[in-house]
Amino acid sequence: KGIHCLDEIRSDQKLQDIPVVIYSNSVSVKDLAETYEKGANLYMRKRFDFNEQKMIFKKVLSLDWEEHKPYPEKQKYFINAKTLETI
Repeated sequence: KGIHCLDEIRSDQKLQDIPVVIYSNSVSVKDLAETYEKGANLYMRKRFDFNEQKMIFKKVLSLDWEEHKPYPEKQKYFINAKTLETI
């Protein structure tokens, strides 16, 4: 499960500064809150629309990660096609 991987990454001193993007089907408030609190830098929901997903991946790969470390602003944490212009 991704949350366990996130725990492992954040507990390893050598990996502390690596940006972590959660890529999940879930949009539950609990999952969003838990991954944010545990140190993920961005949360992407898996999309069924290929073009939308491609657009989101392009945006994620072009981000200035310094703005998302150590914790991004909460309104910039969850990314989807509708929030692309806010990050």
